[in-house]
Amino acid sequence: MKELEKLNGHVIICGFGRVGIQVAKDLCAHGTKFVVIESNEEVIKDHEDLKGYYFIKGDSTDDINLEKAGIKNAKAMICCLPKDADNLYIVLSASELNSRLLIISRATSQSTKRKLKRAGAHNVILPDAVGGSHMASLISNPDVMEFLDIIRVQGYNGANIESIAFSELPDQFKNKTIGQLEAKRLTGVTIIGFKTPDGEYVINPDFEIEVVPHSKLFVLGNQEQIEKLNKLFGLAH
Repeated sequence: MKELEKLNGHVIICGFGRVGIQVAKDLCAHGTKFVVIESNEEVIKDHEDLKGYYFIKGDSTDDINLEKAGIKNAKAMICCLPKDADNLYIVLSASELNSRLLIISRATSQSTKRKLKRAGAHNVILPDAVGGSHMASLISNPDVMEFLDIIRVQGYNGANIESIAFSELPDQFKNKTIGQLEAKRLTGVTIIGFKTPDGEYVINPDFEIEVVPHSKLFVLGNQEQIEKLNKLFGLAH
Protein backbone atom coordinates (compact mmCIF):
# COMPACT_ATOMS: atom_id res chain seq x y z
CA MET A 1 0.00 0.00 0.00
CA LYS A 2 2.95 2.33 0.66
CA GLU A 3 4.17 1.71 -2.89
CA LEU A 4 0.69 2.38 -4.27
CA GLU A 5 0.50 5.70 -2.45
CA LYS A 6 3.60 6.84 -4.36
CA LEU A 7 2.12 6.08 -7.78
CA ASN A 8 1.03 8.92 -10.02
CA GLY A 9 0.01 8.85 -13.65
CA HIS A 10 -0.44 5.07 -13.59
CA VAL A 11 -3.04 2.76 -15.14
CA ILE A 12 -5.67 0.76 -13.27
CA ILE A 13 -6.62 -2.64 -14.69
CA CYS A 14 -9.99 -3.94 -13.49
CA GLY A 15 -10.09 -7.71 -13.82
CA PHE A 16 -7.20 -10.07 -14.50
CA GLY A 17 -8.60 -12.67 -16.87
CA ARG A 18 -7.25 -13.34 -20.37
CA VAL A 19 -7.76 -9.75 -21.51
CA GLY A 20 -6.40 -8.20 -18.32
CA ILE A 21 -3.29 -10.39 -18.37
CA GLN A 22 -2.50 -9.37 -21.94
CA VAL A 23 -3.05 -5.69 -21.09
CA ALA A 24 -0.62 -6.00 -18.18
CA LYS A 25 2.02 -7.67 -20.35
CA ASP A 26 1.84 -4.92 -22.95
CA LEU A 27 1.92 -2.11 -20.37
CA CYS A 28 4.89 -3.77 -18.67
CA ALA A 29 6.69 -4.01 -22.03
CA HIS A 30 6.17 -0.25 -22.51
CA GLY A 31 7.38 0.54 -18.98
CA THR A 32 3.97 1.86 -17.90
CA LYS A 33 3.15 1.49 -14.21
CA PHE A 34 -0.15 -0.16 -13.39
CA VAL A 35 -2.30 -1.54 -10.57
CA VAL A 36 -4.54 -4.59 -10.94
CA ILE A 37 -7.80 -5.03 -9.03
CA GLU A 38 -8.74 -8.71 -8.96
CA SER A 39 -11.13 -10.66 -6.71
CA ASN A 40 -9.68 -14.14 -7.34
CA GLU A 41 -6.90 -14.77 -4.81
CA GLU A 42 -5.54 -17.77 -6.75
CA VAL A 43 -5.06 -15.66 -9.87
CA ILE A 44 -3.18 -13.06 -7.85
CA LYS A 45 -0.89 -15.69 -6.29
CA ASP A 46 0.05 -16.95 -9.76
CA HIS A 47 1.30 -13.49 -10.81
CA GLU A 48 2.16 -11.49 -7.68
CA ASP A 49 5.89 -12.26 -7.90
CA LEU A 50 6.21 -10.62 -11.33
CA LYS A 51 8.27 -7.44 -11.27
CA GLY A 52 6.23 -4.26 -11.63
CA TYR A 53 2.89 -5.91 -10.87
CA TYR A 54 0.81 -4.36 -8.07
CA PHE A 55 -2.35 -6.15 -6.96
CA ILE A 56 -5.36 -5.19 -4.87
CA LYS A 57 -7.59 -8.10 -3.91
CA GLY A 58 -11.21 -7.06 -4.16
CA ASP A 59 -14.20 -6.19 -6.32
CA SER A 60 -13.56 -3.52 -8.96
CA THR A 61 -17.18 -2.35 -8.68
CA ASP A 62 -16.46 -1.20 -5.11
CA ASP A 63 -15.40 2.45 -5.04
CA ILE A 64 -13.18 1.76 -2.03
CA ASN A 65 -10.96 -0.50 -4.13
CA LEU A 66 -10.80 2.08 -6.91
CA GLU A 67 -9.63 4.64 -4.37
CA LYS A 68 -7.07 2.16 -2.96
CA ALA A 69 -5.72 1.79 -6.49
CA GLY A 70 -5.15 5.55 -6.61
CA ILE A 71 -7.83 6.45 -9.12
CA LYS A 72 -7.57 10.15 -8.33
CA ASN A 73 -3.89 10.14 -9.37
CA ALA A 74 -4.23 7.64 -12.23
CA LYS A 75 -4.07 8.65 -15.89
CA ALA A 76 -6.15 5.79 -17.25
CA MET A 77 -8.32 2.82 -16.37
CA ILE A 78 -8.97 -0.34 -18.39
CA CYS A 79 -12.08 -2.38 -17.56
CA CYS A 80 -11.54 -6.04 -18.45
CA LEU A 81 -14.31 -7.78 -16.53
CA PRO A 82 -16.27 -10.45 -18.46
CA LYS A 83 -19.70 -9.01 -17.56
CA ASP A 84 -20.74 -5.86 -19.43
CA ALA A 85 -22.92 -4.74 -16.52
CA ASP A 86 -19.91 -4.72 -14.18
CA ASN A 87 -17.79 -2.74 -16.64
CA LEU A 88 -20.64 -0.28 -17.10
CA TYR A 89 -20.93 0.24 -13.35
CA ILE A 90 -17.17 0.79 -13.01
CA VAL A 91 -17.14 3.33 -15.85
CA LEU A 92 -19.90 5.33 -14.17
CA SER A 93 -18.09 5.31 -10.82
CA ALA A 94 -14.70 6.14 -12.30
CA SER A 95 -16.10 9.10 -14.24
CA GLU A 96 -17.34 10.60 -10.98
CA LEU A 97 -14.15 9.88 -9.02
CA ASN A 98 -11.79 11.33 -11.63
CA SER A 99 -13.21 13.39 -14.49
CA ARG A 100 -9.77 13.60 -16.18
CA LEU A 101 -9.33 9.82 -16.31
CA LEU A 102 -8.95 8.10 -19.69
CA ILE A 103 -11.35 5.14 -19.55
CA ILE A 104 -11.13 2.11 -21.82
CA SER A 105 -13.50 -0.82 -21.52
CA ARG A 106 -14.14 -4.17 -23.13
CA ALA A 107 -17.64 -5.13 -24.27
CA THR A 108 -19.39 -8.14 -25.75
CA SER A 109 -21.93 -6.39 -28.03
CA GLN A 110 -22.47 -3.22 -30.04
CA SER A 111 -25.45 -2.23 -27.89
CA THR A 112 -23.31 -2.36 -24.75
CA LYS A 113 -20.58 -0.43 -26.55
CA ARG A 114 -22.98 2.48 -27.05
CA LYS A 115 -24.04 2.39 -23.39
CA LEU A 116 -20.43 2.37 -22.19
CA LYS A 117 -19.68 5.37 -24.40
CA ARG A 118 -22.63 7.27 -22.95
CA ALA A 119 -21.51 6.32 -19.43
CA GLY A 120 -18.11 7.94 -19.97
CA ALA A 121 -15.82 5.39 -21.64
CA HIS A 122 -13.50 7.05 -24.17
CA ASN A 123 -12.78 3.81 -26.03
CA VAL A 124 -14.68 0.53 -26.09
CA ILE A 125 -13.13 -2.65 -27.50
CA LEU A 126 -14.95 -5.82 -28.56
CA PRO A 127 -12.24 -8.50 -28.16
CA ASP A 128 -14.15 -11.16 -30.10
CA ALA A 129 -14.72 -8.84 -33.04
CA VAL A 130 -11.10 -7.67 -33.05
CA GLY A 131 -9.81 -11.23 -32.83
CA GLY A 132 -12.09 -12.41 -35.62
CA SER A 133 -11.08 -9.56 -37.91
CA HIS A 134 -7.43 -10.24 -37.16
CA MET A 135 -7.74 -13.93 -38.08
CA ALA A 136 -9.64 -13.13 -41.28
CA SER A 137 -6.98 -10.60 -42.26
CA LEU A 138 -4.30 -13.26 -41.82
CA ILE A 139 -5.93 -15.04 -44.75
CA SER A 140 -6.28 -12.06 -47.08
CA ASN A 141 -3.19 -10.04 -46.02
CA PRO A 142 -0.86 -12.31 -43.99
CA ASP A 143 2.31 -10.28 -44.53
CA VAL A 144 0.59 -7.01 -43.63
CA MET A 145 -0.79 -8.49 -40.41
CA GLU A 146 2.58 -9.96 -39.47
CA PHE A 147 4.15 -6.56 -39.99
CA LEU A 148 1.49 -4.90 -37.81
CA ASP A 149 2.11 -7.50 -35.09
CA ILE A 150 5.81 -6.62 -35.17
CA ILE A 151 4.89 -2.94 -34.75
CA ARG A 152 2.82 -3.79 -31.68
CA VAL A 153 5.01 -5.23 -28.89
CA GLN A 154 8.03 -7.30 -29.93
CA GLY A 155 10.67 -6.54 -27.32
CA TYR A 156 13.70 -4.28 -27.64
CA ASN A 157 14.19 -4.68 -31.39
CA GLY A 158 10.50 -4.30 -32.16
CA ALA A 159 8.91 -1.24 -33.69
CA ASN A 160 6.33 1.02 -32.13
CA ILE A 161 4.03 3.83 -33.20
CA GLU A 162 4.02 6.83 -30.86
CA SER A 163 1.88 9.96 -30.88
CA ILE A 164 3.26 13.43 -30.13
CA ALA A 165 0.87 16.25 -29.33
CA PHE A 166 1.68 19.86 -30.21
CA SER A 167 1.59 20.77 -26.50
CA GLU A 168 4.34 18.22 -25.77
CA LEU A 169 6.84 19.76 -28.17
CA PRO A 170 9.48 22.24 -26.97
CA ASP A 171 8.83 25.81 -28.13
CA GLN A 172 11.57 25.68 -30.77
CA PHE A 173 9.76 22.86 -32.57
CA LYS A 174 6.25 24.33 -32.45
CA ASN A 175 4.66 25.86 -35.57
CA LYS A 176 7.35 24.24 -37.72
CA THR A 177 6.70 22.18 -40.82
CA ILE A 178 7.18 18.43 -40.63
CA GLY A 179 10.20 18.81 -42.89
CA GLN A 180 11.78 21.39 -40.58
CA LEU A 181 11.56 18.98 -37.63
CA GLU A 182 14.10 16.72 -39.39
CA ALA A 183 12.94 13.80 -37.24
CA LYS A 184 14.11 11.18 -39.74
CA ARG A 185 17.64 12.56 -40.05
CA LEU A 186 18.11 13.24 -36.35
CA THR A 187 16.49 10.15 -34.82
CA GLY A 188 15.70 7.67 -37.59
CA VAL A 189 11.92 7.65 -36.95
CA THR A 190 9.42 8.12 -39.76
CA ILE A 191 6.44 10.46 -39.40
CA ILE A 192 3.64 8.30 -40.79
CA GLY A 193 0.58 10.28 -39.73
CA PHE A 194 -0.77 13.68 -38.76
CA LYS A 195 -3.97 14.67 -36.94
CA THR A 196 -5.30 18.11 -37.76
CA PRO A 197 -6.89 20.40 -35.11
CA ASP A 198 -10.24 19.46 -36.66
CA GLY A 199 -9.65 15.76 -35.96
CA GLU A 200 -8.87 14.74 -39.55
CA TYR A 201 -6.16 12.10 -40.02
CA VAL A 202 -3.56 12.48 -42.77
CA ILE A 203 -1.62 9.35 -43.74
CA ASN A 204 1.99 9.84 -44.86
CA PRO A 205 1.81 13.66 -44.50
CA ASP A 206 3.76 16.03 -46.74
CA PHE A 207 6.82 17.81 -45.37
CA GLU A 208 5.08 21.16 -45.95
CA ILE A 209 2.36 20.47 -43.34
CA GLU A 210 2.76 22.75 -40.34
CA VAL A 211 2.57 21.43 -36.77
CA VAL A 212 0.04 23.80 -35.21
CA PRO A 213 -1.83 23.95 -31.85
CA HIS A 214 -4.16 20.99 -31.16
CA SER A 215 -2.50 18.85 -33.84
CA LYS A 216 -0.66 15.55 -33.37
CA LEU A 217 2.15 13.64 -35.04
CA PHE A 218 2.38 9.85 -35.34
CA VAL A 219 5.85 8.37 -35.69
CA LEU A 220 7.12 4.85 -36.43
CA GLY A 221 10.43 3.53 -35.19
CA ASN A 222 12.21 0.89 -33.16
CA GLN A 223 12.81 1.39 -29.45
CA GLU A 224 16.23 2.97 -29.90
CA GLN A 225 14.89 5.45 -32.43
CA ILE A 226 11.89 6.29 -30.25
CA GLU A 227 14.22 6.91 -27.30
CA LYS A 228 16.30 9.29 -29.44
CA LEU A 229 13.12 11.11 -30.46
CA ASN A 230 11.95 11.43 -26.85
CA LYS A 231 15.35 12.81 -25.85
CA LEU A 232 15.43 15.28 -28.76
CA PHE A 233 11.94 16.62 -28.05
CA GLY A 234 12.20 16.30 -24.24
CA LEU A 235 9.25 13.91 -24.13
CA ALA A 236 8.31 11.71 -21.17
CA HIS A 237 6.85 8.80 -23.19
